[in-house]
Amino acid sequence: MRLWVTRLLLLLAGLLVAIVLAEGGARLAAEPPLAAVVRAGVSGQGMAEAVADARVFAGRAGYDRGGVTLDERGLRTWTTRLPHVQGESAAAAPQCHLVVLGDSVAFGHGVSAEESFPARLERDLGWRVTNLSFPGWNTAQEAAALARLGSELKPDLIVLTWVSNDVASLEWDREAEGEPAMYVSREVELVPGMDRGRQLVLWKESALWRLLSGAVGTESVLLEEEEHREALARIGALAGDAGARVVFAQVPPFVDRPGWEEAWGRGRPAQPHHREVAWRAGATAAREEGFSLVDLTEAVAGSRPSTLGLDPVHPNAAGHAAIAGVLGRALLEVAPRCVAP
Repeated sequence: MRLWVTRLLLLLAGLLVAIVLAEGGARLAAEPPLAAVVRAGVSGQGMAEAVADARVFAGRAGYDRGGVTLDERGLRTWTTRLPHVQGESAAAAPQCHLVVLGDSVAFGHGVSAEESFPARLERDLGWRVTNLSFPGWNTAQEAAALARLGSELKPDLIVLTWVSNDVASLEWDREAEGEPAMYVSREVELVPGMDRGRQLVLWKESALWRLLSGAVGTESVLLEEEEHREALARIGALAGDAGARVVFAQVPPFVDRPGWEEAWGRGRPAQPHHREVAWRAGATAAREEGFSLVDLTEAVAGSRPSTLGLDPVHPNAAGHAAIAGVLGRALLEVAPRCVAP
């Protein structure tokens, strides 16, 4: 009996050692680790730097290159500020501070800062606007950015700019595989019948699990719903602490897919992206969090979508102008107390 117990204990010990060694080997094979700062095609140019949360990167303070200028906080700014925003007239101080959260779309990828919709909103509405956006961020990183700077910014209103790829993970750097370090899918159904949440925890914590799940997984997911909802809840809580309202502004793709020419208006969704799982899930989660929803499909209604985009995701100058027009009208309805001086 004792011999059998001894053999069993030795077997278990050997199995444990094998798992530890396998995990170590997997981590070497799967470098860089999840904690590595994601290089989203901008840090190599010196525009991004790590912040306290290792999963988040931000703009490098004082960066000025290629038509992009970042201030002392690492935020993109523009030169044509309104006089009262610059502080030239205290009596004419704006009654509203709008903070725009987003990724490269709100940042103004491919257009000048003055052409971006945050700058246009400042000019059109007469409010103070801070563009708290950066290329490559997802919703979790936007929440972290707001947590880092929100108390300093003291917003009255927050616009959370959302595109469908925000429901995606930036935790895993795939550049080593020759792929852009952007959005990844996760194969999480490694053990049929096992709770998905537990498998996702294992996926995050174990390189061995990621290797195995990538080999035999049966279902791909993006940024899991729980993490996305947690990020929205964090933004909502931070906004609540500041006494600010949150507007969830969904940006449509700039793609001429079948159905783009169909008539569209508020309350009459007819575009293909309205049927996408990510679009519907994002809207549902934001609505349940109590955010005001703005569907920016109206910005491309009546136009060929591709004529308003630099690519399927990023608007061109005309696209930014259209977004500013639709969003500006919606913001006046959401925050009537924010009246231009």
